[in-house]
Amino acid sequence: MAMYDWNRNGKKDMCDNFIEYNIYQDVTGNNRNSSSSVSSDWWVPFVLYLIMAICPPLGVIIFLGILIFG
Repeated sequence: MAMYDWNRNGKKDMCDNFIEYNIYQDVTGNNRNSSSSVSSDWWVPFVLYLIMAICPPLGVIIFLGILIFG
């Protein structure tokens, strides 16, 4: 459960959980990557969650397409 409303939409939802989890991982150094620099691909999941927040059916279709087609 997110402690802060990161996207300022008035509720602490899944997007806030995702943002807070990534911040926690960066701060504690528990990254999945072995490099010490911040990944330059942080925006890909952020954009996907933003699309899912704005238009959930479109977000689900894109998410399933990524899972199926890779």
